[in-house]
Amino acid sequence: MSDPRDDALLTSVPEQERSFARDHLDGARIERRELSPELAREHAEVSILSPMIHDPVTVETLEIFEDLDAIVTRSDGYDHLPSEWMRSNDVQGFHLDDYATESVAHHAMTFILASLRRVPEGMAMTLDEDAGWDRSTLMNRHLQDATIGVLGTGKIGSRVVEILSTFGARVRGHDIDPDSSLEQRPGFAYADGLEDLLRDSDVLTVHVPLDETTEELIGERELNKLPEGAVLVNTARGGIVDQQAVADALGEEQLAGYAADVLPGEPDPPDLELFSGHDRVMLTPHLAAYDERTTNARYEYTARVVDALLGDDEKTLRRFRVI
Repeated sequence: MSDPRDDALLTSVPEQERSFARDHLDGARIERRELSPELAREHAEVSILSPMIHDPVTVETLEIFEDLDAIVTRSDGYDHLPSEWMRSNDVQGFHLDDYATESVAHHAMTFILASLRRVPEGMAMTLDEDAGWDRSTLMNRHLQDATIGVLGTGKIGSRVVEILSTFGARVRGHDIDPDSSLEQRPGFAYADGLEDLLRDSDVLTVHVPLDETTEELIGERELNKLPEGAVLVNTARGGIVDQQAVADALGEEQLAGYAADVLPGEPDPPDLELFSGHDRVMLTPHLAAYDERTTNARYEYTARVVDALLGDDEKTLRRFRVI
């Protein structure tokens, strides 16, 4: 008897992750190649598709599958899925809710602390033989002397609030659906709207999903409302931030620093040249959720959703369903 998971197609599993896929998704079809019309034609009969965040999940490709019932993206974000087409064709969509909360929160904290401590500039100075180690231009900022604004207090944003509170930081938050339990955290309070948050944030860290309401939510107008010399941190989605506006704000010294793990157009972001030569910028290639513990969780959660689909476990499906 064939494994019931033989109807699940897993794509773009890099070599270094194949052991995780085999451990948790035994019996599934595991491909090294990214999703494409050619790959879809080879596996047109599968009912469950599990792509990664950078797989091109296009309508052209999805229409090739003959009996597609569900897409389980191996990521928390799901803005890369063609939601309207999926709804009109009764294809369910699932994401991996909460599998990477701790890792992304840690990455955001790394950016916040490194920016306040002037780490990128300090590295550049140390490696510049002509700089003479003139530290007079690199006075650090103490975390407890800055106000950290957290835009979005869902699972990841609220975890950042908790960590910052433990550090004794002064934290402000904004969310369309505030979490009242955070008000009990020492040093934390919700701002009176987005503009109030911006005005108060020496560091703004972004933790909202990307959708039609948040695309380029942080642009020239918003950056100009930040205190002069503020720092912007983004570990959410690249499209939430207007990259040209950030580059301009850095050039005008409205922003003292920019740190991002996400950029529009990944994995080939077209805006990288905007930040060439900036020693106040830290950019990483979507590394926040890329550690052994979190990678293992990604495949474990994927298996949980796939098995719930095959076993009609509606309780589990309700938790992870997004479309």
